[in-house]
Formats: sequence, structure tokens, C-alpha cells
Amino acid sequence: MPFCPTCGYDYVKGTAICPECGEDLLLGEPRFCDNCDSQIDADADYCIHCGIIFEKEMDEAAIECEAHPGVGAVGVCVVCGKPVCRECAHAKKGKVFCDTDEHVKIYENWAVVYTSSTEYEAEMVRANLELVGIKALVFSQVDHAYFIPMSRLAVVNVMVPKPKLAKAREVLKRLKEVEEDDEFESEEE
Repeated sequence: MPFCPTCGYDYVKGTAICPECGEDLLLGEPRFCDNCDSQIDADADYCIHCGIIFEKEMDEAAIECEAHPGVGAVGVCVVCGKPVCRECAHAKKGKVFCDTDEHVKIYENWAVVYTSSTEYEAEMVRANLELVGIKALVFSQVDHAYFIPMSRLAVVNVMVPKPKLAKAREVLKRLKEVEEDDEFESEEE
């Protein structure tokens, strides 16, 4: 029976695309990760949700750590997909991360896509992302107890769901290009 790898719904035979999310349906029974219980592809070598590598037959080549060739990986970074060994791996809330600090900021499948020192700028980025259909949240460390900014070191992060991270970065890149083109045109006048 066809099922959606994203939604997990079963559909009638002959259906090829999930009407809910647009993903291609897979045939067979859904497979679930032993570590996080998330639905995964039947032939996956690792879980894209938690980063744990599945044990395979001994005749198959083991996944090696990207930073230490020849050393077997214990997981795959859930953000960038980089295989990591025990020395490189950082586990947080049951998920595997590489040693890139930005990747450790992931929480509950949300990733930082933009960082600012002002809430106004972060809210503008959030609004632009939501205009193209990407849900975004703003997390602010700004102290609201004072009416004047007490520190320029306060961080305001815009976060998006991990599966939408690449698309969100692409949208922000296009927005930056448009902004640079507008600056260039105003300099010519």
C-alpha cells in the first residue's frame, strides 16, 4: 500500500503523490527508527531525524567519519548530513550533530536561518519567509525591561523547520541580491 514518507498516511493503490504535502508516495510498509521512532525510508542507512546510523550486514562498507578517514562513523549530523565519529559527534536531546556550533543550535527540528541584533530586522525576515510559505519563528535574547537598548550583544534568531532550511536560505539570498541591486540603482541616479 502506498504511504507518504512525510505525513505517514496510507493511500489507495494507484495514488502516486501525497495530496497533503506533495511528496512522492512510497510502496510497502513504513519503517521506523529504533532510536527516535520517526518514520524513515525503507532502504535508509541512517535516520534523517536523529542521525543514528543503522547496523548493516558485515559485507557492506561502514560509513566513515568525514574528518577522520578510516574511522567508523557513529552518526550523521542531522543538519548537514556529515558522518561523524565518536570524537566528532555531539549528541543533544537524542540527536547527532557535527562539531559546527551553528548545527548544535537545532532544537526540535528548527534551525537558525538568520541572526540579527534587532527584533525589527528579524521580524522583517520572518515576514518575508512566511510570504513564500515558510513558517518562521523569532527567538530574542533582548531584555525588554528597559526602554533603551542595554546591549548590542543581544542575539535575535530567526528559525525555520529543518526541512525548509535550504529553501529559506535561498529566499534570503535572493532578497539580499534584490537589496544590493536597489542600492546600486540608487547610486547611479
